[in-house]
Formats: sequence, C-alpha cells, structure tokens
Amino acid sequence: MGTIIRELAETTQVRDRQGQVITTFKGTLFTLILRVFLMGLSLLFVVGFVTLIYNLMANGLDNDVAFGIYN
Repeated sequence: MGTIIRELAETTQVRDRQGQVITTFKGTLFTLILRVFLMGLSLLFVVGFVTLIYNLMANGLDNDVAFGIYN
C-alpha cells in the first residue's frame, strides 16, 4: 500500500524546467478538499439566505417583534 502511494505521489508531481517540484499529489488533494469545503459553506449560505427571503415574503413582518427590548 505504501509503495502504491509513493508511486502515485511521484507520478503526479509537476516539475518546472529547472526540475523543481511545482505541485504534488498532497497539494492537489489539499486544494480539492479546501475547494469542496468552501463550496459547501457557500451553498449553506445561499440556501439560508434564500430561505430567509422566502420566509419574509411568505409570512411578512410582525409589528410586535421585541428583539429583547420590552416596554
């Protein structure tokens, strides 16, 4: 198993003209995980915002909302 991972890491390295490693399998995997995480957060925000707007349109605004301030 370790040999397969090492071989995969070597074959997925991208090198520049001087032979320096530009990207690796580990970096690519981290970028992919980070992008999926950020897309999930973005999707959660959009769904929450659309739900908020829908509820405001469907239910309207109440005039007797106190927000913790009681008179």
